[in-house]
Amino acid sequence: MTAAAPAAPYALPIAARPPRTWAQTAHAAVALLVFMVAGAMINGSQFVVLLPLRLVPVRVARKLYYEGIRYTKGAFGALLGACAQSQSGSEQEC
Repeated sequence: MTAAAPAAPYALPIAARPPRTWAQTAHAAVALLVFMVAGAMINGSQFVVLLPLRLVPVRVARKLYYEGIRYTKGAFGALLGACAQSQSGSEQEC
């Protein structure tokens, strides 16, 4: 008679899962901090760099504004994608 292999963490009911360790909690806090800072930097660049371009009544400035908005939109999408792909097992990177 062989012992059954332990179930994967995602297969266990939530009440039966082991509690999180302090390292996992600290890792999640650091990941949240990094995500929030990165998001604030992307949004801050929109206010500091792109908003003044929007206020200039020149066609070239308007083109640069829309190009910058597309770029920062892509940067935020890449940030979300990096967070989604960095999940491993039950730990969450971002």
